[in-house]
Amino acid sequence: MKSPLLYFVIMATVITSAIFVINVNKTLAAGVNLIANPGFEEAEATDPTRPANWHESSWGSVQANFIYPAPGISNTSAASVTVNSTEGTGDAKWYFDDIPVDADQTYVFGTHYRADVATEIDARYLLSDGTYSYAFIASVPASADWSTVTYTFTVPSNVVSVTIFHVISSPGTLTVDDVSLELDVVSPPPPPPPPDPTSLISNHNLETANTGFPSGWSQGGWGTNTANYVYPVAGQNGGSAIRVELSSWSSGDVKWSHPAVGITGGNTYYFSDDYRSNVSSNITLQYKLDNGSYAYAWLVDLPANTNWTKTATYNFTAPANAVEVTAFHLINGVGFLETDNYILTGEAEPPPPPPPLDPNNMITNGNLDTASASGPSNPEGWGGDSWGTLSADFVYPVADASGGTAAARVEINSYSSGDAKWSHTPVAISPNTTYSFFVDYRSNVDTEITLQYKLTDGSYSYAWLNSPPASANWASVNYSFITPANAVEVTVFHLISLVGWLETDNYKMIKQDSLRFSEAMVTLVFDDGTTSIYDNAIPIVDTAGIKTTQAIVSGYVTYDGYMNVGQIMDMQNNGHEIASHSRSHAHLTQLNETQLQGEIVGSKDDLVAMGFGPITTFVYPYGEYNNTVTRFVKDSGYYIGARSVEEGFNYTNTDPYLLMTQHVGVNTTVQELKDAIDLAIANKSWVTFMFHDVTYGGNEYSTTPEALQAFVDYIKSTGINTVTLNEGLQILNN
Repeated sequence: MKSPLLYFVIMATVITSAIFVINVNKTLAAGVNLIANPGFEEAEATDPTRPANWHESSWGSVQANFIYPAPGISNTSAASVTVNSTEGTGDAKWYFDDIPVDADQTYVFGTHYRADVATEIDARYLLSDGTYSYAFIASVPASADWSTVTYTFTVPSNVVSVTIFHVISSPGTLTVDDVSLELDVVSPPPPPPPPDPTSLISNHNLETANTGFPSGWSQGGWGTNTANYVYPVAGQNGGSAIRVELSSWSSGDVKWSHPAVGITGGNTYYFSDDYRSNVSSNITLQYKLDNGSYAYAWLVDLPANTNWTKTATYNFTAPANAVEVTAFHLINGVGFLETDNYILTGEAEPPPPPPPLDPNNMITNGNLDTASASGPSNPEGWGGDSWGTLSADFVYPVADASGGTAAARVEINSYSSGDAKWSHTPVAISPNTTYSFFVDYRSNVDTEITLQYKLTDGSYSYAWLNSPPASANWASVNYSFITPANAVEVTVFHLISLVGWLETDNYKMIKQDSLRFSEAMVTLVFDDGTTSIYDNAIPIVDTAGIKTTQAIVSGYVTYDGYMNVGQIMDMQNNGHEIASHSRSHAHLTQLNETQLQGEIVGSKDDLVAMGFGPITTFVYPYGEYNNTVTRFVKDSGYYIGARSVEEGFNYTNTDPYLLMTQHVGVNTTVQELKDAIDLAIANKSWVTFMFHDVTYGGNEYSTTPEALQAFVDYIKSTGINTVTLNEGLQILNN
């Protein structure tokens, strides 16, 4: 529910909300159902299009249709609402008559529902002074089949009655049936956790109140914005927490402020808290200095996380002239932040020590733990490097992936051209040799990894290696590369070329003869499933006895210009692999989790329903992915791997969900394709080729039948092992 009344003061509401999706034949919590006409079986006496004791409501810009009776789960009637369009805020819902409730008692609400979009459940309380307050309960996922949600909540002390809104706020349909509200006599909320005696922050768990505030705490903020401060809200363990929300923002930030903590300058302290938010947040330190002035230091940026999350333990060393510190966990954008369990101590166990140095690591001071003797603002053997028209800051040390202080940060403040990066001492290399590069990083912009080779004649050449996406959390990547025949040194640059920041740590480069496969492999992958592939490519590869992987967009099967079910089945029957290429060829990085479910999981379900399979591999539309997308593909359990559009070769350490490839387009020569085959054979790597249309006069991604025929002939002449994506992944994963 997005009503402006929703976050009207929630009068000390304590909600311990747990949502369970259960089979529809399960019963809801035992007890007396307080809702009249819960199954919608009784219509109003004067209006049979309305259920008795129920009401319809909508607000904002939504256009909604209310339908009664609608087909129900087990009886004859249910209530349905369809939102046809919305241009801004608003929602629509059915809701039951207000029910008298007892203050400080716990109740259980349950409903059966089905919906084709995500929905939301909220409570509306009638207060003793005649006003209303509203409380968000839960976001409920879409469900094509009837499902049940239940939750418990404790009624605040000044409430006299309640009704529950199950709302829909985006185009789609929600149907509800068999609704219940019962007194819960079994599971009272758990007691708050005992205070942590180790925290230096007074009332750090926010359990002690004082006239609407946590005792000792205050509200803080600056700039041009509209802020709401709420206390108490439900904390992580059922106790109290604090909430701050920005409904509009132009500048500044907002936060709750704990009592300042006396500290000793030069000492190291450790901070952590629990939080949840729907926007990114950060922790900033405010130091009071011995001359009475204040200084500020950024500690960490944190991503949005709507589930309670404990931050890592971040350490910091107080300035020599600091006498007090306050840790602000703040937001500076429209959204909310809830925090709890602030821990600040100088006596806790320090972060774990960094792993021992890898004797095979060819990069000097790759973990950045040793500061330069000539200047502690640089790691030994490293320097800040930039070119072009830009303004960049290089910061060392900053907190690393383990909460220590041995990572390096580069930040571009303004940009027209060029790039910025930290640069390590060049590494001596052997020609025509495979090396692997590893790095931990986090950033708020997309990044790039580039190789700078020093050649035998003293000149330099450059090669793009990969483009890791933005990642608010520390992420690890590794890529392999083969050195040119005339190269003698290499420097690996992890760089940014946009306004934003990048932090890096744990650089490693090792010689990797062991990463080769027992024999070279090649895979031909045809994207999108156009009819030109069936008409012009399949006869060529079938004659050669080569089995390909066909990446099919399940929603395109009925479109003109794309293969139909019969043609795809003909390819599968001839041994070609069918892979999922999403449901609608969407830009996956722009989708929410519900939409990703449809594109990634739904596409395989579609193909299986058409009779294809097994479907075990995925191909990213447009080659677009980020950490969320790759994790979703992997965690779905539907796929053993996925192919990207990153240029390169695959080795035994390649991420199976980020397979690299060679692009084939209208300007790709047959000799370039042959060279890639030769390189794969020489280095016993796995090379995949990405084709689209096979036709004459096609777009930039097309190739001609003659070029494909010449390439296939060369593959056969070399004797290289041809595999499908599935077959190659089986070898890679084993």
